[in-house]
Amino acid sequence: MERFKKETFGDLAKTEWYLQRIGVHPYWQGKGVGTELIEYGRQRTDGHSIVLQAVEPSNVGYYEYLGFKNKGHIDVEALHGNFTVTGLLWQPLK
Repeated sequence: MERFKKETFGDLAKTEWYLQRIGVHPYWQGKGVGTELIEYGRQRTDGHSIVLQAVEPSNVGYYEYLGFKNKGHIDVEALHGNFTVTGLLWQPLK
């Protein structure tokens, strides 16, 4: 995964903000709470980019809707099942 992160984001993976986890209780989904959380994070970056890795396909589309750019994916084989990790990048307007 570290190699994928480096190949996908280059030096940004070391210098920019990395969104580790975000979640919204099902009751609050679709009510703008997740968007507000992302916006709060954007305001705190002080002009830096945000990088993240998404596993759920529906989340990839959501992050793209919020302005993140799809930078590629990797298919992962694991003991509990195979999955795809997608790297996404948001960069503030300069």
